[in-house]
Amino acid sequence: MEHLDRRSVIKNLAQLSAFAAAGPLLSAVSGCCGKQDRRLQLNVVLHGLFVLHFEETHIELLTPKVPDHIYKAGNWDFNDVFCINEGAQHVLRGVTSTPHPPQIISNCDVDFSQEEYKFKLRSDKSRHKIYLPFPDNLALLRCSPDPELPADYPPTCLYPYPGEKVTCVNKLSLCQVLVYRVDDYCNLVLTGTTWKPKIDRKYSTANLHFWAEPQDRLSPCHADHAYQKLDDLLDTLHLRLGFYSTVPLDKDTGILGLPPEQEQGWSDWASGGGEGAYPTNCCSVIVRK
Repeated sequence: MEHLDRRSVIKNLAQLSAFAAAGPLLSAVSGCCGKQDRRLQLNVVLHGLFVLHFEETHIELLTPKVPDHIYKAGNWDFNDVFCINEGAQHVLRGVTSTPHPPQIISNCDVDFSQEEYKFKLRSDKSRHKIYLPFPDNLALLRCSPDPELPADYPPTCLYPYPGEKVTCVNKLSLCQVLVYRVDDYCNLVLTGTTWKPKIDRKYSTANLHFWAEPQDRLSPCHADHAYQKLDDLLDTLHLRLGFYSTVPLDKDTGILGLPPEQEQGWSDWASGGGEGAYPTNCCSVIVRK
């Protein structure tokens, strides 16, 4: 694991364009991939409870420490998945980077502005950090539209902070995908790990998955406890689930090289025992200035 301070992270991300441009030369020197076309699309797939912090030049991917969660990354292959250590800091390199955050067109994004909601992001409280360049596209999958709130709202197992404002989450996406262009897959690196892309030659794509969710089927109360842990990162912004309905897999993800079965959470994939915290799983939260 390599330790990264803020300056080195920004330097690493700033080098992405130059690194991609130098790809053919580096590959010729290393001889890692032969002469075939090495361009592809990389889909970074998120499963579970994350905060996507949109900074000025990149995304800081954060997650709270939740006792029932596993923290893993890798390919859609049980033999090619690894644990992310607590305190780890990793940078995705070798993809093209856009200068601005992706535009999100969806009715299920959980998106909060620090200025509008008057809260402070505590990235120092994250279990680990993943630094990602801005993608070409950010797709929100397995979306739940705004439901009608039940008469006995809130249905939460926990109702903390009496007298303080609680923000209801009544829409969510159970799977998010960041789509990147790659000029040379020999240059793809998640720093501090041994990850290598598993390439789908039919579509010229690869998928990198991140999990921060339960590995076993749990009760709805788990989701409430997990959302309470978000308070550690979103100082003074208290998010609570407003419903417990779940969302089936999409019939078509709309993402090249990403079949619907790869939308599954760890629990479904590993044992078919249920979608994490039954019936609702944790979802990502987007934070802007």
